Amino acid sequence: MPLIRKRRAAEASPSPPPMRRRSSPSPSNVSSGNEGYDDENTANDGTQGNGANYEQMVKKLVRLALASEYSRQPIRRSDITAKVMAPNTGRQFKHIFEQANDHLRSTFGCEMTELPQKEKVTISQKRAAQRTQTQNPLSSSSKSYILTSTIPASLRTPTILPPPAVPTSASESAYVGLYTFILALIYISPGQSIPESRLEKQLKRMNADNYVLSGEKTEKVLKKMEKEGYILKVRERDGGGEETVDYM
Repeated sequence: MPLIRKRRAAEASPSPPPMRRRSSPSPSNVSSGNEGYDDENTANDGTQGNGANYEQMVKKLVRLALASEYSRQPIRRSDITAKVMAPNTGRQFKHIFEQANDHLRSTFGCEMTELPQKEKVTISQKRAAQRTQTQNPLSSSSKSYILTSTIPASLRTPTILPPPAVPTSASESAYVGLYTFILALIYISPGQSIPESRLEKQLKRMNADNYVLSGEKTEKVLKKMEKEGYILKVRERDGGGEETVDYM
């Protein structure tokens, strides 16, 4: 009898609930969670990287503009694309250009201004320009820029804006004086064009026909002015085959 009671007591006691086995997360779930975290971080890093790249391009454009002004060369759109713009950022050119101009105005007192297209003076140049205009009517931009001063005219005095000291202030002042004289002769000539013979005559009257400027004679100075865009040397042949040379 006691055995039967123990058996019934054991049957009457409630059985413990079955233990549930804790399932470990599957590799796919772990990877999906990590991917979401990584995607968020990547998105944040991309935004920060784009901002850093944007500022870097603005700084590069400012440096390119100052270097081009130092060497008296125009700032070409092709140079900006090759040296400043990152890949696949062509649509940001306008914003980067405006931001760089803001830096130039606030820090250096100058800004990038687009140059007009070169004037077509010879018959062949005019015909080529007409063909280009017919094929691409929107090609009216020169895609070249120079730095122009934004300092008020009342402050543009030699005391505030002295001649550049490279290579020396004396040689730079002499060069500015010589090309200002030549440009004035061209400007007051009929049609703002002066024949080479007349220019040589005027330089001789000023004792500047064989003038030596920083080791360069007047002939080399004229070539330097042409290279830097101050003047334009035009050669043409008339119906008789005689060549005429004018400076514009």
